Amino acid sequence: VHPVYVEGQVTAWRGLASYKDPETGKQRRRSVTRKTKATAEKALKALIASLPKAQLVSRWKPGTVTLPAATADDSLLAYLHRWLVHKRRELRPTTYRAYVSELLHLTPELGEIPLLSLGAMQIQQAITDRLDRQLSTAKCLGSALRTLRMVLRQAVLWGVLPGNPASIARAPRTRPREMTVWDQDEAGRFLGHAGQHRLAPLFTLALSTGMRRGEMLALAWGDLNLE
Repeated sequence: VHPVYVEGQVTAWRGLASYKDPETGKQRRRSVTRKTKATAEKALKALIASLPKAQLVSRWKPGTVTLPAATADDSLLAYLHRWLVHKRRELRPTTYRAYVSELLHLTPELGEIPLLSLGAMQIQQAITDRLDRQLSTAKCLGSALRTLRMVLRQAVLWGVLPGNPASIARAPRTRPREMTVWDQDEAGRFLGHAGQHRLAPLFTLALSTGMRRGEMLALAWGDLNLE
């Protein structure tokens, strides 16, 4: 629920609700407008209760990304599966999925190597090969190496490995891209064209403060000091 301003004065309060149309699957919006905030909140509550209810579906499923099956019990891949079973209970689904996705950048080259035979040179060669064949980016391989270091560090703590070969391997150097940004005139032209868009205030806030999308969408009226 937010105030409606006319010539700088609050003339009404509007409540907004969004829902997914069960027939078309498209996102829809409905609104109610009342003279006071209390009546708008009450009307919005009634509106929400009358909207079609969509079935709640979890956005994140740990099983959507998986490692390939191991062909040998003593392989790195077999150990990774055991490690993931151990860690699954304490990880959020998003973190679990991230670990699996990162490890997938190295398992094609390293997965079938016996865990006790895995060396730093093999890990380094796998990183180089994937970069040369453009199968993974330097950023993805850097994340994969960090995760592999963590996984093998646990193997050392469990007494499975005498040392961590991934700790010796070096992450590939990433080359940051130079950002292209609008200058003041370009930003002004954009705001001039977007002035009638319903999100124009959000565009202005983004360009004038540098706030990130999540920060802007989390704002509440209590965060605003007009003075």
